[in-house]
Amino acid sequence: MFLKVDELTKKFDKHTVLDRLSFTVEQGELLCVLGPSGCGKSTLLRCLNGFEALDHGQIFLEERNITEELPEERNVTTVFQNYSLFPHMDVLHNVMYGLKFQKIAKKEAAKRSEEMLELLQLKGYGAKRIMELSGGEQQRVALGRSLIVNPKLLLLDEPLSNLDEKLRVTLREELRTILKRLDMTGIFVTHDQKEAFAIGDKILLLNQGKIQQFSDGITLYEHPQNQFVLDFIGEKNQLSPAEYVRPERVILEKNAQGDGKVEKVVFQGETWEYYIRTKDYYWRALALNRSREAGYQVGDRVKLTVQMQELISSKEEK
Repeated sequence: MFLKVDELTKKFDKHTVLDRLSFTVEQGELLCVLGPSGCGKSTLLRCLNGFEALDHGQIFLEERNITEELPEERNVTTVFQNYSLFPHMDVLHNVMYGLKFQKIAKKEAAKRSEEMLELLQLKGYGAKRIMELSGGEQQRVALGRSLIVNPKLLLLDEPLSNLDEKLRVTLREELRTILKRLDMTGIFVTHDQKEAFAIGDKILLLNQGKIQQFSDGITLYEHPQNQFVLDFIGEKNQLSPAEYVRPERVILEKNAQGDGKVEKVVFQGETWEYYIRTKDYYWRALALNRSREAGYQVGDRVKLTVQMQELISSKEEK
């Protein structure tokens, strides 16, 4: 196992921030740590890179116990939310910075940095100052500075959160492509579900310092293990404590004798949201926007076909 975290516990005073976390990450795998604000995501990264000491548990990297090692001994690098770039240095020297601690000749360091800039689609940017760059370009420079030292493990603490939505989508695709090309093992912290699904091979969902589910994205969405996961991931129509239906699994058909009546329509660009009242429930349905004419209007009568799902935790209780 490339990275193994065993019973990791972190407390601040008497408050337990991380409670006996155990998980593994394979070589070249990208793990997304997802959860609400204050759940312990960033604290987990600070424990992994050595900035915070553990109260209990162990961390193994390539079967080496790094629990007590100093940050500079771990061969783990971090890309922070604010990038932490040096404004007095140009782009090339920002990327080169980490190499100076490896005693690499300046000529070789410059060559490697130019190659890194080309990989990051920043060829020709070496002489630019940091303040001349866009937010997306700064993010790439920060990534390059962390990657150039060839770390065993790369940690990313919400590195895209300061960017606008369209740029975030573009950069998360580029980020995954670059890390996969380098066979880099990474842990990416985010509060954005779509970002986690797009980047992560696996997702670790935290709440109040505890692991709620650790799985690939499809399993997380299709088979939530408990009520918190169901509430946090996506949307749902919950019919009972055990049964739910995802909005996209509510299929509508125009029918004058249908048991449902459309009470609200919301246009979301690529999708339509419909809110339908039946005798027993108020449903939310989601459909792709294929054509305006094919949509439903407030007041339409519809027939509903639903694909029921059951919570894993309720099955286990049986």
